[in-house]
Amino acid sequence: MEEKKDEKKVKKFFINIGKASLYTGIFFIFQIISTFICSIVVAAKYAISAAMTGEWIEEAKMTEMLLEKVYNLQGLLTIISGVITLLTLFIIFKIRKRKISEKLSLNKISRSKIAIIAVLAIALEIFISISLYVLPISEQLLNEYFKNVNYLMGGNFILVFIAVVIFAPIVEEIIFRGLLLKHLNNVMPTVVAILISSIIFGIGHGQIIWIIYATLIGIILSIVFIRCKSLTASIILHAVLNLTSYIIYFANIEMDSIIVFIISGIVMILALMGIMIMTKNKEIEKESVEYIAKK
Repeated sequence: MEEKKDEKKVKKFFINIGKASLYTGIFFIFQIISTFICSIVVAAKYAISAAMTGEWIEEAKMTEMLLEKVYNLQGLLTIISGVITLLTLFIIFKIRKRKISEKLSLNKISRSKIAIIAVLAIALEIFISISLYVLPISEQLLNEYFKNVNYLMGGNFILVFIAVVIFAPIVEEIIFRGLLLKHLNNVMPTVVAILISSIIFGIGHGQIIWIIYATLIGIILSIVFIRCKSLTASIILHAVLNLTSYIIYFANIEMDSIIVFIISGIVMILALMGIMIMTKNKEIEKESVEYIAKK
């Protein structure tokens, strides 16, 4: 009997890890493919133009220019890869004769929770933005970070908004909280599942500063998702957080006030505590990460 139980546990472990790897792999593969194709097209376009005009530039400058152009198209690439990812998931679940909605907990949440989640998102983004100035981060890392941000935000204004505020929150929450976290949590403690899924989420953001704060944000997104038992909650948090970042960038708001840093930190903690208190009667265990929507 014990051997059969162990076999079932091992089988369950590999099945869930396999599914977690599959869904996460689909997300990253389509991002890589879309970026790779875009890079080839941009490079080919430059090569043709340079060959016709005879105006070639140094390799280092050319690499920098191509990188900037590809980053400027990240909004469009995010939308394209996001659509393909969602369609692929739909096909997979269609083949398995299962609805993707059955794997996701898109439960409704109260207006009061939405309000607190929005406050948490705004305070969190302000806290992070100011921390880049007040924390002892090397100038080289900061320059690299802001250069990439400028490249990313330098694309089409509307496409960047759609990609950053709408597509990224929906697709990333479905993949990292709705699927990856679920399958990890099926075979390991919730805390471990949150850490692993958040680290993978962070790594997907590339640049070292992005990786660190995306990992921390991933942990908060996971906590809100689990406490509220709703993917809707983490999607709203993610969307408002990105919207705040978008507004701060394009409104060119200065983010270097120690007082605002402290206040935003306090508000962030209070908002997170508010969510914890509002959901205090809900036990945090395996059942907390149920993904079947209750109608």
